[in-house]
Amino acid sequence: MIENKEKDCQGACVLCNSDNLDYGRMKIDGEILWYEYDCNDCGNSGEEHYDVRYSYSTADEPTQ
Repeated sequence: MIENKEKDCQGACVLCNSDNLDYGRMKIDGEILWYEYDCNDCGNSGEEHYDVRYSYSTADEPTQ
């Protein structure tokens, strides 16, 4: 049986707290994005989740 653990440890493995992670592609679903990761120290696979919020808009002004 696999138990799902959640912990606030951005950039670190949930199980061993190592920052020696290999990240996969970013995935997005609505206002949540996440990265899958593999820990190079303990072998754990997990995900880092983030809330997406609007920051600002930009535009390039035409040059003459």
